[in-house]
Amino acid sequence: MSDSPWDEFPDNGFLRDSHNEYLGRLERRSDGSEWITQYPDNQPVGRYDPSTNMTWDVNGNFVGYGNLLTALLRRAR
Repeated sequence: MSDSPWDEFPDNGFLRDSHNEYLGRLERRSDGSEWITQYPDNQPVGRYDPSTNMTWDVNGNFVGYGNLLTALLRRAR
């Protein structure tokens, strides 16, 4: 296992659209939850908790079961 938390994500956690433009970045926190930030403002748009298999938006609203973080990127635009 690497010392860098980004090694497990392709492209250091950056997500790109079909035009190769950055949309956001995935981040894994020390508690195991995953967060996603929206570009260009770098504000979090939601979190996924693998222990409960639930995704929540930044306002604490339940989005659904499973990792739905990328769906939040489109919704936040």
